[in-house]
Amino acid sequence: MEFCAGGDLTNYIKRRGRVEGLEYIPSPGAAPQYYPHPRAGGLDEIVVRSFLRQLARALKFLRHRNLIHRDIKPQNLLLNPAPPEELARGHPLGVPILKVADFGFARSLPNAMMAETLCGSPLYMAPEILRYEKYDAKADLWSVGAVLYEMAVGKAPFRAQNHIELLKKIEQSKGVKFPDEDPEKSADIPVVPPDVKKLIRALLKRVPSERASFEDFFSSTALAKSKFPRPREVEIAVEAPVEPIEDTQGRPPTPDHHKQIPPEVLDPNALIPPSKFNWRRPP
Repeated sequence: MEFCAGGDLTNYIKRRGRVEGLEYIPSPGAAPQYYPHPRAGGLDEIVVRSFLRQLARALKFLRHRNLIHRDIKPQNLLLNPAPPEELARGHPLGVPILKVADFGFARSLPNAMMAETLCGSPLYMAPEILRYEKYDAKADLWSVGAVLYEMAVGKAPFRAQNHIELLKKIEQSKGVKFPDEDPEKSADIPVVPPDVKKLIRALLKRVPSERASFEDFFSSTALAKSKFPRPREVEIAVEAPVEPIEDTQGRPPTPDHHKQIPPEVLDPNALIPPSKFNWRRPP
């Protein structure tokens, strides 16, 4: 499996982006640094929007294949440094690449086994799952709303010791509240953009029929404002590495002649040496 050097999103939020392996060079000749985030509250707005867009692309990939993840949470969102080719396509400099992982619950489960999806952390599970009700792909959208809230605010929207207490808090909630809307808020807390707030509130609707649909999600203003322009060719040339560098394990780059496949490997008529293993039927 691919190694994701930046760990998961939970650790990234907790450490304010200061994760070993996710350093970047802001300009040619400059020293490596971590992406700057506010000291309090959630992540920087550019990072929030980039993660939102990347998560939406992953969801669109799943929807085209009629798959439900059922366990979208920060622990299952893995991070990697952005390669030069992604930067050339307009990916923001210093922002990690986000990948959805752990598809253990993405399989089709019988209704009798639905309760088994409660294992693990229920903080990001839709209330219909917590109520042991039948649910559809909109359950993933609730989880996306909870993850987006944590990215923008720095903590989960609803917290409890177990899923029963969590469901009670969700049911008794009078709506999603943001720390920057508190009259007595600290001056260090950054303001969450209005379009991001609107999307979060649309996704965190207790009743699935009132929740935003996938079409609403993909066409939301927050997602439209999260598209970053492609950089100029001059900037791309500066950011791209000129010389091959060693990988994260300290190994030299693979020579080009080692990447060439011998023609006999691709020849379907090539003879394969017979096996020396003595095949015998058991008595």
